[in-house]
Amino acid sequence: MGGVLLGSILLACMVLTGCPQTTDSSGAGLSEEEKTVLAALNLSVTHEIQNGYTEDFSFYYYGKKKGVSLTVASSDPCVKLTEKALSDDESEYEAKITRPDTDTTVTVTLTATKDDITKKKEYTLKLYGKNNEAADKALKAAQAAPLVVDGNSPISAITFNDAASPVEVDFYGTSESIPVTTKWTSSNTAVIANDGTVTRPAAVDKERVSLTAKITAGTVTKEKKFSIVVYKAGTAATAEDVLASITVPSEADIDFNLPTTISGYTAPITWTSGDNKIITIDSGKAVLHRALWEDQTVTLTADLNGKTKDFTLTVKGLTKIENKLEITENTITTKHGKYTYSGHDKSNKTFTATKTHMKDWKTGMLSTLEEVYRKSIEEEKKYLTAYKNLADAIKNKESLTLQDLKGLWNADDYEMLREENYKKIPDDATDEEIFTAINPRFKLAESHDKFDPAKACEVVNKWVDEMCRHMAGNFDCEEGASWNDIINNIDSIGQKFLKEEKKPVVYEYSVDSSEQDSISFSASGQYQTGAAWDKQNGSWHGSVFLQRGFQNNGVLIKDDNDYYGTFTDNFTKFTGTDRDSDTSITATITDNNDKTITVTVDGGETYTLTFHGYEFR
Repeated sequence: MGGVLLGSILLACMVLTGCPQTTDSSGAGLSEEEKTVLAALNLSVTHEIQNGYTEDFSFYYYGKKKGVSLTVASSDPCVKLTEKALSDDESEYEAKITRPDTDTTVTVTLTATKDDITKKKEYTLKLYGKNNEAADKALKAAQAAPLVVDGNSPISAITFNDAASPVEVDFYGTSESIPVTTKWTSSNTAVIANDGTVTRPAAVDKERVSLTAKITAGTVTKEKKFSIVVYKAGTAATAEDVLASITVPSEADIDFNLPTTISGYTAPITWTSGDNKIITIDSGKAVLHRALWEDQTVTLTADLNGKTKDFTLTVKGLTKIENKLEITENTITTKHGKYTYSGHDKSNKTFTATKTHMKDWKTGMLSTLEEVYRKSIEEEKKYLTAYKNLADAIKNKESLTLQDLKGLWNADDYEMLREENYKKIPDDATDEEIFTAINPRFKLAESHDKFDPAKACEVVNKWVDEMCRHMAGNFDCEEGASWNDIINNIDSIGQKFLKEEKKPVVYEYSVDSSEQDSISFSASGQYQTGAAWDKQNGSWHGSVFLQRGFQNNGVLIKDDNDYYGTFTDNFTKFTGTDRDSDTSITATITDNNDKTITVTVDGGETYTLTFHGYEFR
């Protein structure tokens, strides 16, 4: 069950902070009229803004049918909201965002009103300024080398690496060039001049000098400092000073490079991690293994010629990926669902999640499982009733002309079955045009000139009967169940589906933090040692594919044929039919209890399949 899930592609160059401020969030102690106004407000922009839609976006408002009006306001002209009335009951609001020059906080206020009752919600959007992004990029590019000037080296100047101006920033697929300047200053120009020229100290063995890169983009300025040690001529640099010149971030949320050599000093630096489940070292790169929500502390050790230095840092827990994911201490919200989670093992990266909300295919918003399934059951009843009406219309027929088929095809009763690929047939369509439109669905004949009304009636009746058997299996009905039996069983089966959906599932996860702009989270069902193959939260892959569905139903895919059928004998036997080729298959399943199963099909062909956990959505 379920409908079409809506999606959006959004840019992560803006961030949303804070929570909505509302005059009342729970509805407790309110009158019915107040609850109506609050409900209308809650069905507006909340999903879009709360899930990071901080680029151009739109949302629908349905409160007008309840007599509730909505007004929207923005505290800054860089966020402009306009209404487009779609009907007497429904409006679409469009939010257009113009990227500001500097970081700007914008408050979007929604006000719902009915008679003398007013409810408000405020949302805070923190927009990333163009100049701020340009300055950040230039700051990252700014480097000074070497950090240690050995007394025996021929180095006469520090090399500055600046970002090329202008710096390109991107918003919504459009690039813009922002001029930036970088100015270097020295804390001791007698040793290192502002242009980087080095004058070795004479009175002491070494001098430590601070170099500052000042970045300017528009009205935005940022600074980055470098500590340089310059040795007296003839004096060799010590390992301690080289190690002291190394900087490691005190906290991190993306992978970062570790220095393995210091310019001006020849010996290599090696690194070790105090906990490889938090950070692993890979070719001089610190690879983070972030946990959900919780921060983790780890110590990295640099070794240079037997001398060591420890760096303790915090690996930040994952709390949000713009437009995709939001995590609190006990909930996970994605674009497709909301979950409560517990049993979080941050070391082994597993958690147990229970789904509470999923996307409503009509509104595109997250709704409770109960509400989504209620709507799904209503839609399924309409869908199955369309089949029933078609079956009733042809059950006493001995033949079906193309005109008969066009009438059935165009009837409102059949609309649910046409789906988006099959449109109504024009009234003035010729028989050949009718055949061309309908034949892909029913496979009535090889060509129009071979069409036989009696045969067509037989084919359509057979198609409807096969669909009835298929739907009976899908909806847990006895073999031979009628359309009425299936329709009457929908409520019961819907509750069973809902119960399955709400079961807690153990997931294993990983966070890829290799790049700031492409942080990703992935999780899939964990194989449960000791549980039977059919109780695992996943499917089985190999040269063939096997998946258990609801109850004892399932599908086996082999040689491009999809065999839908049922499991028997305690899930050790499967029998299925491919409707397109009208062929059947029988298979036996052996559980190897090691993340694999052995499937033996008709004729003795044997396949080993491996467990793949279902993706967490």
